[in-house]
Amino acid sequence: MRSTNGRKDAQAFDGKLEFEVTVISHEGQDAWIPRLLVELKKCLDGELPPPDPECEFCAYRKAVINVTQTMESRDKRRSRITAHHESATLF
Repeated sequence: MRSTNGRKDAQAFDGKLEFEVTVISHEGQDAWIPRLLVELKKCLDGELPPPDPECEFCAYRKAVINVTQTMESRDKRRSRITAHHESATLF
């Protein structure tokens, strides 16, 4: 494991952060990792759960999607109008 901490004894900031890196030895079992990776992949590839009505982030994302769809729809209408006017002639 690696631990990283910002240096508190630096004389000046000078536009850069300096860190001290410490490697901490750890012994443990890792046989569970491949199975967990398969489960994680399955979860990520699965269906999204429905948004929670109480979730502020869910409401925010829904609003972003609505605005994006509205803008895309408006852009498509403008493109059709522009294309129609460019192809029209007086004679």
